[in-house]
Amino acid sequence: MRENKKKALLFCVDNKEREMLSIILDAFSVEVFEETCMNRAINVVNEHGIDYILGNEEEEKFISAKSIFTRQANTSFQFICFHKSAFYFYLKIFRNEEDFFDLKIDINYFFGNQKSREISNDNLLSILSHEMFTPLNSVLGFSKLLQEYSYTEKDVKKYSGYIYKSGQKIHNKYRLLLDFIALKEGGRDCHFSYFSIVSLFSDLLEKYKFKKESILLEVEYNYDLSQVEVFTDKTKVEKILENLLDNAIKFTEEGTVVFGFAINKNKSLVLFVKDTGIGISKEHLNSVFDAFWQVDNSDSRRYGGLGIGLYLVKEFLDQLNGKIVLNSEESKGTCIQIEIPLPESIQSETIRLEEACSFK
Repeated sequence: MRENKKKALLFCVDNKEREMLSIILDAFSVEVFEETCMNRAINVVNEHGIDYILGNEEEEKFISAKSIFTRQANTSFQFICFHKSAFYFYLKIFRNEEDFFDLKIDINYFFGNQKSREISNDNLLSILSHEMFTPLNSVLGFSKLLQEYSYTEKDVKKYSGYIYKSGQKIHNKYRLLLDFIALKEGGRDCHFSYFSIVSLFSDLLEKYKFKKESILLEVEYNYDLSQVEVFTDKTKVEKILENLLDNAIKFTEEGTVVFGFAINKNKSLVLFVKDTGIGISKEHLNSVFDAFWQVDNSDSRRYGGLGIGLYLVKEFLDQLNGKIVLNSEESKGTCIQIEIPLPESIQSETIRLEEACSFK
């Protein structure tokens, strides 16, 4: 006698999640139902004898719905919570309220030719050609001028400055590419150590304070935390902040860029970078963390870049079990706030970032 199919309910999932989950569940011969309304979802669970209820563990609606399902469903089932990154789909399968096991699925391997939001090789080569060769041409051109002609000390200093800035652009882009390649090849190890978060912020202030003359760069934190050391991956935290600062400065013609930190009562490190730049339109808010996404994809785009800085931020945070909140308004600015869990051994007072990311 053939065993009946298991049944699963997808609760409040978006189109991309639905596509991935359907492929996964179909591979295990699981029949799929879907609902977004709580009352109808309860009816589906009771009427069809649902075995699994799946939802995004980062969505507040699913988090609050879990207790309602537990109270009102008259059949036994298991919760499966999930979240996704660019490369992996993470499933947390609960045996009971507290006992669960994790499953990590490689998206590229499992989903084969799913090309949603991926960039073609031709487009990638086009971006690399433009972003690498433009500053390289500047380096070669001004170097040749300095070799072939005699200039005043003032002009030599000016042209040398052009060469240095172009070299920095190439260096930064290769740094991003190397981080991206390392992720693609599975480089997801974390190296934890104690370090002074204030010292890190001081170093970043020195590095970025003169990057654009039209911008005032400011640091905000409670000076009572000046002696506090945090235990996390310093390299990843530094790269996260560098990518956020690079973006904030690039998209702010003039005004201020503020970055700061706090340590919350729940022993998490909260970092933020806020700017008064061009902001992000609502229709693009869900795209900014995609690899190679650009504000303007035209050949004559105003703002350069590879389009992987924020993608790397999201991936590094994923490795640190962190969270990210994006708040932006066109023509007013953008604030990105991230939270990274810390060990319970870290002791400090609660510091609140009240209205840090408002644009009033």
